[in-house]
Amino acid sequence: GSSLNNVRVTAQAKYAFEGKDFQPYILAGPGLVFQNLSPSGDSTTNFDALGGLGIQFDLAPRTHLFVEAKYNFIMSQTTTFSDVPVSAGLWVGL
Repeated sequence: GSSLNNVRVTAQAKYAFEGKDFQPYILAGPGLVFQNLSPSGDSTTNFDALGGLGIQFDLAPRTHLFVEAKYNFIMSQTTTFSDVPVSAGLWVGL
């Protein structure tokens, strides 16, 4: 068998719209994707651009439960790839 491993590093800007108890938000940013194909050992580095939407629910001051989806657009020299990861979690401001 073979496997493709991706490590993605991105810088993201987030803008949350005002709301009581919950806030929708948008995300955008650039990044890099490091890919390694196993067992051949081929590797490459490509640029990545992302855009996303989410919603956060207030649990306490500076603590939010969130759900978000990001569209990643990976630009290689020969073709382009995309994926849409969906994430959920807890955000705590320090």
